[in-house]
Amino acid sequence: MEHTPGHTGDCPGCRAKAFTEKLEIASELLVPKAAKLWIQSREFNGAPQSRSRFVSNRSLNDFGEYAKALSRFFGQLLLKEVHLGHIRQYQEDRANGVLGPTPDELFPRFAKVLAKKLEVSVDDIRANPEMMAIVDAQIEAYPKKEVNPNKVNQEVSMLIRILKRAGVWTSKMDEDYEPLQHVESDIPQALTPDEQEYFLRKAKEISEFVYCYAVLGIHATLSTKEERSLRLGDVNADSGTVIIRKDSAKNKYRMRTIELSNEAIWAVQRLIERASSLGSVSPQHYLMPFRLVRGQFDPNQPMTVSGIKAPWNKVRHAAGLPWFTPYDLRHTGCTRFAEAGTSIHTLLEMAGHMSQKMQRHYVHISQAAKRKAVQKTFDEPRSGVIAAKKSPEKVASRGTTVLIRQN
Repeated sequence: MEHTPGHTGDCPGCRAKAFTEKLEIASELLVPKAAKLWIQSREFNGAPQSRSRFVSNRSLNDFGEYAKALSRFFGQLLLKEVHLGHIRQYQEDRANGVLGPTPDELFPRFAKVLAKKLEVSVDDIRANPEMMAIVDAQIEAYPKKEVNPNKVNQEVSMLIRILKRAGVWTSKMDEDYEPLQHVESDIPQALTPDEQEYFLRKAKEISEFVYCYAVLGIHATLSTKEERSLRLGDVNADSGTVIIRKDSAKNKYRMRTIELSNEAIWAVQRLIERASSLGSVSPQHYLMPFRLVRGQFDPNQPMTVSGIKAPWNKVRHAAGLPWFTPYDLRHTGCTRFAEAGTSIHTLLEMAGHMSQKMQRHYVHISQAAKRKAVQKTFDEPRSGVIAAKKSPEKVASRGTTVLIRQN
């Protein structure tokens, strides 16, 4: 790529040359620095509204989380020093929960929660020994959590890609590397019809926002990421549809247009009214905007999952369902459709792509519902149906015609 003649600032040629130089020195870099540069190389430097990109924003966020985890173990190692022994030890430590968040990573999380509760700043907490003692105790009590093997494999896979880019991943290492065995995720728990009815009743009493959020998630089979990423231009209460676009979809197979029930249309209308009161007025503004501080929202950013945490917790505990989270809404909705005998093809059109395991699960529920309907229609005792053991005389006495085969 040629340098632009007479150009004194940045240009494609300059950027390409700088990128090449980064790669040439990558093997001498510490793993955290190399990971940062690698992630930057995947970013697309275009206009904010541009749809062009190398990878999705979701993937970039995942890469950032992987880099944090890798840095806890490989933080002081140069790329050229990493060998399979390190990787094997990382797999074991990470899977066993040894490489969890550091105290420095946990402090902002607990300090912000305490600051919000006491209506003080994080700096006030740092300056107050008693408050610091509370945060330190929470950090100390933070449990070690086993990490899903699939996630460990994704983290190591990113490291390997960085090592390959730096030219230090050899064919011998590639031959000897062994990923952790892939683990099929458990089927999530869904609300029963009675639990769903009771949860929504409590939500209507306690928080209309939670009620609308839950109704839309269940009736439209939306994941919480899809729901939180909806923009005003994606929802149409008049036509009764919701559009899941590329930015919010988990993958390209989850992009879809969903027909809404009457109750879901009502929920959308109420959410639009709420969004308007919070400053979301343009089609590109988010249906559920991000809260900056109390009473102030940014319509150009989507609400995070913590934005609904407080009212959600009130509702689920009031309903006696402490295990139920926003992430369970999609599965609950799919389960209701399957219980109604909805075919897997129709369900896939509504819910988008799902694993073969989940497809088999919903097919089983749907078939069971159909069997139950057949049994209820034909197998339950009805007036006029005579048991086989009754004699022809008793049958005749009740006025029922019986055909008797002559031997």
